[in-house]
Amino acid sequence: MLREALGPERAIELVREGSASRLLFAIEEAGFADQATSRFGELARVLADSLQRWSPRLHNFDPTPLVRGLNSGRQEWLHNQHENWPSGLDDLGWGQPAMLWVNGSVDAVGELDRSIAVVGSRSCTNYGEHVTNELVGALSESGYAVVSGGAMGIDGAAHRCALASGATTVAVLAGGVDRLYPASNQALLLQIANKGALISELPPGASPTKWRFLQRNRLIAAVSQATVVIEAGWRSGSMNTASHAQNLSREVGAFPGPVSSPASAGCHRLIREKKAELVCGGADVLELVSGSSALFDLPMSYSVGQLEQRALDALSNRRTAVSVIAAKAGLTLGEAQMALASLQLDSLAEGSYEGWRKTGSNL
Repeated sequence: MLREALGPERAIELVREGSASRLLFAIEEAGFADQATSRFGELARVLADSLQRWSPRLHNFDPTPLVRGLNSGRQEWLHNQHENWPSGLDDLGWGQPAMLWVNGSVDAVGELDRSIAVVGSRSCTNYGEHVTNELVGALSESGYAVVSGGAMGIDGAAHRCALASGATTVAVLAGGVDRLYPASNQALLLQIANKGALISELPPGASPTKWRFLQRNRLIAAVSQATVVIEAGWRSGSMNTASHAQNLSREVGAFPGPVSSPASAGCHRLIREKKAELVCGGADVLELVSGSSALFDLPMSYSVGQLEQRALDALSNRRTAVSVIAAKAGLTLGEAQMALASLQLDSLAEGSYEGWRKTGSNL
């Protein structure tokens, strides 16, 4: 938030001063106070608490090794103006990382705008591994990159199958890209770095911690067109990733498993609570992510205006609020309402108090 409101140099300068009141005044002067208050609550208290957390870390922080590494070219990194910056990260708003560190191919990172996140339990079953292999094989044949977290279980199976299929695969790490964690997956992570990429918002040397795993899940969801969960416990990191995907208006799919299997309890929960579409194979997942391409199914003589096309691209078979559609389509609320009304007249969309969705003929 401070970076966006004040710019990085001014923000770090005021944080180093350590005055919550000075920070608050600067935010108000920049016109971000109302927006920040609506998200974080009482700003004076939040800023004071934040400074208490930041000050000790700033005092002990020496940027020299990082700067030396950047200048030497040994460590790859991306900023949000780089051509290979994953555009999906922009949807995170204030939660967008300042930069991405890369161990591997920067070009592979550039392929994430056409990617699917495949996540699941670290203690997967033979069924889960089989489903993962079938799915990733189908995604590979269709030219999709595969994103996961480099962990044991489903993550590892997804990466291995992508490598074997010749698909681009990217692992989003919870520590620095030089910290190959877990150690048991070191050989796999090295393969990913050689043929795809390891990425992280954390600088080299940063150690993976529990809260950092939860923090990185938003990146997995954001860089991908959709998130697919294959086996997940009732409470798991995969459920957290699915939640981030849903909040970002990304499609979420979940594979069902045996009703008696604790490994699939989280998937069944997502499906039952209508937070994920039930998918049973690669074709279902491909349909999930290509749902925004309904225009290609229209008669060639049909003409749709620019606003209507953007609104139609933002619709899915699930009812969605106008505000979410507007944000996803890059339209104002008024433009989205006008476009949706036009699409409804042409029987391409339907709306109700629950939201808007594509008509049955365009699902």
